[in-house]
Amino acid sequence: MQLADLTAYAPAKINLGLHVLRRRDDGYHDIDTVFVAIGWTDRLTLRLEEEGPPVSMTCSDRSLPTGEENLCVRAALMLRSAAAASGRAARKAAKPLPPVHIHLEKHIPHGAGLGGGSSDAAAVLQGLAKLWSLDAKAVSLPILAARLGADVPFFLHPVPSRATGIGEKLEPLVDARASEVSVSDRFTWTVIVVVPKVHVSTAEAYSLVKPNDTNRPDLVHAVTSFPPAAWYGLVENDFERVIARKHPEIMAIHEHLETEGALHSSMSGSGSAVYGLFKIGSEEAYSAYINIRNAFPGARTWVGTTFTS
Repeated sequence: MQLADLTAYAPAKINLGLHVLRRRDDGYHDIDTVFVAIGWTDRLTLRLEEEGPPVSMTCSDRSLPTGEENLCVRAALMLRSAAAASGRAARKAAKPLPPVHIHLEKHIPHGAGLGGGSSDAAAVLQGLAKLWSLDAKAVSLPILAARLGADVPFFLHPVPSRATGIGEKLEPLVDARASEVSVSDRFTWTVIVVVPKVHVSTAEAYSLVKPNDTNRPDLVHAVTSFPPAAWYGLVENDFERVIARKHPEIMAIHEHLETEGALHSSMSGSGSAVYGLFKIGSEEAYSAYINIRNAFPGARTWVGTTFTS
């Protein structure tokens, strides 16, 4: 018997530029990038049960694991442990948390540089905090998110943000209190995302790229001061050229998007997704979407908008 349930939608993200600055002593890399969420979403249903294992999971995509190797399960187990620790620290008798079943309806391609797995984990943290009636501050959701993955914290509040460090240090670029033309308007576009049948591991991508922290363009200044059509040479993804050498279809998609009228085109993250930005509501974008689907029938293609709040 179920006690309560909650449905959450987890958005994908794109990177506006991605600079790999330096390799750190811990083996990770310092980066500089701008995250923007888009309307391509996964759908999660979180259901509290009267009995059963502490956390269980099913997924519409049978190729994905549903055990502790899945970030959603790890997020739920981590939050359960944090809630118990918070109760002990407050010297309160911890009320047993009911078991939860997670069902993930997967739409965002995984391993494509769109952050779908991280977004799913963030949705589980926030959704279960509500279902279990937890104090988000007491269980430190941002800290838990950072332990799960470098870009998970962004998805707790997915407003356009600069990300530095390994991606966990966030600087929101949108002032939600602005009464006049909001900065968010600068991040509002129609987006086409094309994901070819190419798998690029993050480890492989970092092994191919040469870090560079000298004389790099200021990404935040570029994306907030100039229109996307003026970003050439300023807003670039360090991974794109090295990955495209191994997988030429990535550059073919990039160039096709530009031919179809994209204001800016780039690979997202470490790939293999490639996106194109168009003026919001542009009819050109939707005709481009049809043409690109026909040109790359083996790829997954999505069209929608960015969102900024």
